[in-house]
Amino acid sequence: MPEELVTVASYATAQEAQIVKGLLESHGLLVFLQDEHTIRMYRLYSNALGGVKVQVPSSNLRAAREILSPPQDASERRTEPEADWGICPRCGNRDVELCLNIQPSLFSLVRLAFLFFRPKDELECRGCRHVWQGIRTEVGS
Repeated sequence: MPEELVTVASYATAQEAQIVKGLLESHGLLVFLQDEHTIRMYRLYSNALGGVKVQVPSSNLRAAREILSPPQDASERRTEPEADWGICPRCGNRDVELCLNIQPSLFSLVRLAFLFFRPKDELECRGCRHVWQGIRTEVGS
């Protein structure tokens, strides 16, 4: 008799469920996705169906939950930001993020007859909300 499948997690989109499926399969677990194709075709059914369900055999449930659970040890958690964009020139704060503002620029309107958008890189301080254009500054320099 085949082993019963149990739901480990459910996700609103099939893409999220595929990522989790890949993670679990990389640890050697057998994984199935329920309602994946239905939700790919009819995204609005996701809430009604309970999302795309990630399922594993009942014997692998504990291992799957352990893999998907967040780390318990504080030393395992990542505390540093993804990128270090430097220091705010106004207040000296190091909590700076990259903003991508899309500004229209007319480029050969006569020839192409439509608008091109070019990104304009700006940095914004999360402390004082100062926005400036600039090249990434190295911290400590």
